[in-house]
Amino acid sequence: MDIAKQLLEETALPLNDIAAKLQYAHTSAFIRAFRKLEGVTPGSIDSCGEGTSYLHYADFLLRSKATKNSSKGIPSSIE
Repeated sequence: MDIAKQLLEETALPLNDIAAKLQYAHTSAFIRAFRKLEGVTPGSIDSCGEGTSYLHYADFLLRSKATKNSSKGIPSSIE
């Protein structure tokens, strides 16, 4: 999935083109595999912004986790 993350971060290719480049027959299969391995959908990386660095992606994941925990009533100091 490193190539997929690179393409998502560094290009404006649509998901169906990225899936095809990675030899997935269907975009939905690519999305499921990506989500299973990375814990987020490829669209969530793409929505971070075109050309976003991996550090920004990591920050995005941390913020997502904090948001999920706060909605469960878990104080951020406990994370």
